[in-house]
Amino acid sequence: MNEIRLSDDLHQIEFEINRYKKTAGESIWEIGRRLNHVKEKNLVHGQFAGWLEDQGIHVREAQRMMKVAKELPKTTTLSYLGETALYLLSTLPEKEKEEQFEKIEAGDTPTVKELRTLTKELREKEQEIESLTNQVNQLSAQPKPKPIVETKEVLKEVKPADYDSLKTDNKQLAERLKEVESNLKYTQQKYSLLEESTQEAKELEATIRRMKGEKNRFEAMFSLNDKTQAINDFFDKEMAAVRFKPLVDIVQSEKAFNDLRDTVNVVDQWVEEMQRILPDRYIREAETIE
Repeated sequence: MNEIRLSDDLHQIEFEINRYKKTAGESIWEIGRRLNHVKEKNLVHGQFAGWLEDQGIHVREAQRMMKVAKELPKTTTLSYLGETALYLLSTLPEKEKEEQFEKIEAGDTPTVKELRTLTKELREKEQEIESLTNQVNQLSAQPKPKPIVETKEVLKEVKPADYDSLKTDNKQLAERLKEVESNLKYTQQKYSLLEESTQEAKELEATIRRMKGEKNRFEAMFSLNDKTQAINDFFDKEMAAVRFKPLVDIVQSEKAFNDLRDTVNVVDQWVEEMQRILPDRYIREAETIE
């Protein structure tokens, strides 16, 4: 539809606005177009709000009509819709806007209530996606677990039986954690391509929760391996029995022996407590890294 060129004569524009105010549908678009023209051309020299008041138009009402004129085409299909319906249509994303145009052309005109429900659902969906995106960003920004530092062993009685196993586990853990972080990055990239689908957003949220739990589990396994390695190093370097034998042979003090026995008893108690909290061996084997 061809648009009539607007006059820069303010009196002419005021006359046309008052004429269109007496009709509906098309008049909303035409008034909005003229309001945009006045503001863009600065025909009232920065006194737009005051000029609106002189025309009997509230600022918020003017903003709605201006948005309708900018966002919606001038068609006979929309000419009989009211101001509220037109404004709600103008706020929709392009995809949903086109869907509503098709419905209207097919004779299925949405009510104001239906349009309000649709805009509310889209707004909530956008907030949900934004929240999930923030969760992914936070997970990606978390520092990586502290790497295992291997120390050179100077003196030891015997190499710990599980030393090589721990090194292998740590290597596998590092590879698995790298895979988890890669999946997180993929999920974040998927957000940029995510269409507005509540069901897909919910599925993605569940995936993020699972990935977060998996990441926490591997970090905990890293920490457990750190502590196990520290215990091995401590007993190997400081507490090996071969280090105590010469001292026991030389020291002739019952008090020193009693103190040492008390310490050994404490270690025994710690070992018993650790045995209680550890699961059965078949469970531990089931939990080995794949």
